[in-house]
Amino acid sequence: MLVNDFYTVLSIEAEYQQIQATINLNPDHQLYLGHFPEQPVVPGVMQLQILKEILEEQMQQKLQVYNISQVKFLNMIIPSNQLLQLSIIFQTTEDDQLKVDAAIKVDGRITTKVKAIYSIIR
Repeated sequence: MLVNDFYTVLSIEAEYQQIQATINLNPDHQLYLGHFPEQPVVPGVMQLQILKEILEEQMQQKLQVYNISQVKFLNMIIPSNQLLQLSIIFQTTEDDQLKVDAAIKVDGRITTKVKAIYSIIR
C-alpha cells in the first residue's frame, strides 16, 4: 500500500456509490529520484494505484483491476505541495465487479480520467 508513504489521505467522504477524497502527496518519496530527478512527476500507474487503494478502503474489500476501458492523463501532476481531489463514482454489478468512473483534479483542473472495472476478491 502506498498510503502514509507515497500519499496521505486528508479527508474522505463517501455517499451511496460516490467517494470524494483529498490527498496530499509526499514530494520527498524516493520514487521521484527516478521519475524524474530534475522535474518530479507522479507516474500514471501510481495514480491508478491510489484510486484502487481509496476504493478498497471505502469498500472494505480487496480489488483487482479487471479492465481499464479508458484512461486519460490530461495534465502532469507535480508532487510538491499539490493536493489531489479524487472523485469516484462506482456501481456494483451482479458478478462481483465494480464499474468505476473516476477523476483526479489539482486546483480544480482535471488531470486524470479513468473508466475501469475492478473484480472484488473474496
